[in-house]
Amino acid sequence: MSKFEKTPEERIDDLEKKMDYIIEILGVNSLKKSKIDPDIPPPLPQSVLIPEAKIPSQESLSGETEEGHYNLLPILAVICFFLAAIFIVKLTIESGWMTPVRQWGLLSFFGIALVGFGLAVEKISSEYRSYIGAAGVVVLYIAAYSSFLYFGLFDPIISISLGALVSLLCFYLFKYFKSELFVVICVVGTYISPVLLGKETDFIYLSAFFLLWAAVFSRLGIYFKTRTLSLLASYMGLGIFTFLNIEAAHSGDVLDVIVVHSMQFIIYAGGVYYYSIKNASPLSKEMAMAYLPILLFFYGTLYYFLNILNPLLAPWISLGFAAFIYFLYWRASKANLKIESTEMVHTFLSVVIFHSGYIQLVPAEGKPWLLPVIILGLYLSEQRENKPGLSAVLKIMFFIVGLLEFFKLCFNLIADANLLNVVPALFTIAIGSFYYFKGGRQVKNKEELFLSLLHIISILSLYRIAYDYGTLAVSVAWGLYSVIILVLGYFNRHAILAKSSLIVLMVTTIKALIYDASQASSGSRIGTLILTGIILYGAGYLFQKINKWKTV
Repeated sequence: MSKFEKTPEERIDDLEKKMDYIIEILGVNSLKKSKIDPDIPPPLPQSVLIPEAKIPSQESLSGETEEGHYNLLPILAVICFFLAAIFIVKLTIESGWMTPVRQWGLLSFFGIALVGFGLAVEKISSEYRSYIGAAGVVVLYIAAYSSFLYFGLFDPIISISLGALVSLLCFYLFKYFKSELFVVICVVGTYISPVLLGKETDFIYLSAFFLLWAAVFSRLGIYFKTRTLSLLASYMGLGIFTFLNIEAAHSGDVLDVIVVHSMQFIIYAGGVYYYSIKNASPLSKEMAMAYLPILLFFYGTLYYFLNILNPLLAPWISLGFAAFIYFLYWRASKANLKIESTEMVHTFLSVVIFHSGYIQLVPAEGKPWLLPVIILGLYLSEQRENKPGLSAVLKIMFFIVGLLEFFKLCFNLIADANLLNVVPALFTIAIGSFYYFKGGRQVKNKEELFLSLLHIISILSLYRIAYDYGTLAVSVAWGLYSVIILVLGYFNRHAILAKSSLIVLMVTTIKALIYDASQASSGSRIGTLILTGIILYGAGYLFQKINKWKTV
C-alpha cells in the first residue's frame, strides 16, 4: 500500500511518531500516549523547558556589526553630494556654463532637494535620513557663501544673511533628527567648503562667515547639550581659518587676522563656559583634555601672528589670553560645580608661563633670581592651611625652571669672573637653608639630595669669592665651610646635616692631593696639606661619635 492509500488513522499515527522524534531531538522526553475520554476533561499540560535557540549575530558571522557595515554607504553618499556641489560651482566658473542666476539656482535647488528628501521620506529611520539632511545643509551653506564671492548676485550683507537663514534651518533640522552625526557632517562640510572652493576671498566676508559659524555651532552645542559639536567646530574653525590666512599675515593684514582669530577663540571659550553654567555640567576630565590640543594650537598661532605684528607685545597679550582662560575656570569653580578640568587648565597655564613668561619676558640678568624666588614661593604655598596647593603640572614646570637656573648659576660661578653672580647664589643658599630648617614638605625623604645641591652652590660661590686670593684661600674657605656644617650638625644632633659635610670634605681633599700638591707653590702646598689633614682628622673623630647616635 502506498503512502497515499493509508487510512486517516495510520496517517495520524505516523504524524505522532514524527512529533515524538522531533521532541526527542530537542531533548524533551516523549509524551506518553493515552486514550482520550470525552467525558473526562484533559489534564493541564506540564510546562516544558525548552532551551532558547541562539541565533548567531551578524558580528560573529562577518566580523563587523551590521550598523557599522551599512553606515559607511550614506557617508560616502554625503561625500558625493558635497563634491557635486563644489564641482557645480567650479564648473560654472571655469566653463561659463549657464547664467550666474541659473547656476546659483541649480546649486540652491540641489541643497533644498536634499533637505526636503530627508524630511519627506518618513519611512526611513530618522538617523539614516539625517545624513542626507546634513548634506543639504552643507550645500546650502556653499550656496550662501558663493552667492557673493563667486556669482556676484548679492551684496556681502545679503549673502551673510542667507548664511544666517541656513543656520536657523540647521537648528531646526538638528532638533528634528536628534542625531549628533548630523551636526558632525554639517560642521566638517561647512568648514571644508572654503578650502575646496579655492578662490582668493574677501577677508572681511570670509571672517564674517567664520564668526557666524562659530556662534551658531557653539549655540547649538549649548541648546542641545552636546559638547561634541563645539569641540569639533573649534578645531575646524581655528584650524582652517589659520590655514586660509597664514599668508595674509605677511601681507600687512596681520592685525585683522589676529582680531578675528581671537574673536573666534573668545566665542568658543565663552560657549564652553556658558554650557557648564547653563546646564550645570562642567567639563569632564576626558573632554577637558580633548580641548587641550586646540588651546595649545591657538596659543602657538596667536603668538606667531603677534610676533609678526609686535614682538614686544606678543608675550604680554598671550599671557592675557591665558589669564582669560583661568578667569573662566575660576568663575566655573565658584558656581558650585565639580570641576574636573584643573589638570588641563594648569597644563595650558604652565606652557604659556614657561614660554611667554620665563623664556620671553624675564631678562637674562633677572633669571638667576628665579631660583630663590621659586624656593620662597614653594615655602609660602605650603603655609596655606586648608587650601589647595600647586597642581602637579605647575610643580613640574617650576621644577624645570629651577633646575635650568641651578645649572646656569653653577656655570656662571665657574666660568664668569663677575662677582655679581655670587649675589643670587648667596640668596639661594640663605632661602634654601631657611626652607630646609623649617621642615619644607618637598625636602622630606630627599634631605641628602637637597643638602647636596645647596653644598654645590656654596662650594662654587666660595670658589668665586676666594679665587683672586689664590688656591690656598679657596682650600681654606672650603675647609672652614665643611667644619661649620659638621659642627652645626653635631651640636644639633642632626646626623644627616653633619654627614652631608662629607661632600665638601671630599672636594677639599681631592683638590689638596691632586691640584695643590702638584701645582701650588711650596708654601701654599705645605699649608694646604697640613690644614686638610687637621680638618680630616677632627672630622673623623666627630663622625665616630655621630655613628653611635641611635636617633637623628
